Amino acid sequence: MRSTVQLSFVSPTGYTASTCGYCTVPGSGKRSSDKSSRSYGFWAHHLSPHHYQSLIDRGWRRSGSYVYKPDLLRTCCAQIPIRLDARDFRPKKSHRRALTNVLFQVRQTKPKPAKWKGRWSRDRAWDVEQRWDEIVPPDPSRGHDSSSLSSSWADRVAGPITNRLQVSLALAATSDEKYQLFRKYQASVHGESDQDISSEQGFRRFLVETSLTLTWPSSGDPLSPTQELQWRSKSLDPTNLPNELPYGCYHQEYRLGDKLIAVGVLDILPECVSSVYVVYDPEYKEWQLGKVSALQEISLTQRLARSTAMSSVTRYYMGFYIHTCQKMKYKAEYRPSQVLDCHSNTWRNLAEVTPDLDAERHYSWTEGEHSLRDQAERARPASNSGMEEDDEGADMRVPTKPKPPPGMLDATAMLSALEHVLKGSSDAIEPSAGVHLLQYARVLEAEKQAEGVKSLLRSNILREFLRRGPPKGGDDGDGSEVVQVVECVAAMASAELVAEMIFFV
Repeated sequence: MRSTVQLSFVSPTGYTASTCGYCTVPGSGKRSSDKSSRSYGFWAHHLSPHHYQSLIDRGWRRSGSYVYKPDLLRTCCAQIPIRLDARDFRPKKSHRRALTNVLFQVRQTKPKPAKWKGRWSRDRAWDVEQRWDEIVPPDPSRGHDSSSLSSSWADRVAGPITNRLQVSLALAATSDEKYQLFRKYQASVHGESDQDISSEQGFRRFLVETSLTLTWPSSGDPLSPTQELQWRSKSLDPTNLPNELPYGCYHQEYRLGDKLIAVGVLDILPECVSSVYVVYDPEYKEWQLGKVSALQEISLTQRLARSTAMSSVTRYYMGFYIHTCQKMKYKAEYRPSQVLDCHSNTWRNLAEVTPDLDAERHYSWTEGEHSLRDQAERARPASNSGMEEDDEGADMRVPTKPKPPPGMLDATAMLSALEHVLKGSSDAIEPSAGVHLLQYARVLEAEKQAEGVKSLLRSNILREFLRRGPPKGGDDGDGSEVVQVVECVAAMASAELVAEMIFFV
């Protein structure tokens, strides 16, 4: 249990609209023609892994240091968090076949029989970790007892290893080798042109640099500069991990001999291993490295859950599930999986809510309840889209036009309550000694709209709000930036979480 509470430093950006990469044909490299993807977002300058765990359990997700939450009421492709308990994972036949295929790829002295018919698992318990140990035998030079290895079955059916596959785990770091692999992957798998592929700087921002603070699981303390330097120089064997790994962003490398063929980017957090991205060499497409890396990350989660210091790391988070997008529906194959009801912030078994998803109900999966999306559509004026554009062309949601997203309070009532609290209490405006800018915040919850503000945003955000005044008559005029910021913070939906954050605008 952590004894130290870290503060997080973030800059809310409010509500944004962008083009969508899920509406188009997979592999086309194209995005939607209009800005149909809508979300809240903030830049994280310093983010506690405990806070990020709370955020992803409330529908948020990071891309580099940008953290965003899709507006499921209005976005074109509803992005819903999906996870599974690694201890209960039940592989499908396609998963077993993928690992069998890799087994024969690294042991090429015997061909795979034409009529395999499940010989991998016949008369043997099917365990992901054990199957990986047969593909990548633990290295005795790293402290393994080679006498405990049971590779006789693999030697008998596939022959000895001829192409050594090595898997290593290290804190995220950049290299030209990784970037060139990224370019190759983006061009082949996602169909991006040379000019559309991210620059090396963009690659680093997306998959290497992170604001997640390296943190010890046992105490909650951040690593010292010396400890961080030591850990950044380490390359770990996933089958022989220390009892405690710092929470943070890692790269899991896959090498065939000396050649880098895949990199899995993942976050190790207080309750989960969260998959961020994977890139692989398209020359090894038949290896199914996307599927294989997911199975390796599930195996890693299982190993971490058995360590004393990290026993709470039991779940594997697969990012967002999009029920209407074929290239994202594969995540449902990893079972038994759960999806997040972003209205109540509760996890539900995917199999139970699939009929709701088929009916385009993306949250609020209470049996017999009408879709909140349908309710919002009925309440929306036909002539009002509820969106306006700022000077730079980025869409902003006009408060209460139309109905706020799940869990949100009416923004006009929100700002009115903030103004009342601030003007009614002088010490609520000036931070107390030792508090940096903003540490005390109030979160607004749909269930308690009558109470208004539950805690309080303050410092530069609200001083500016008081100076300029709230929006008048519901117009998107003076104070609009504050509306966006307050809504973004309200979307975090946790008083405890926001109270431990410092906000900059």
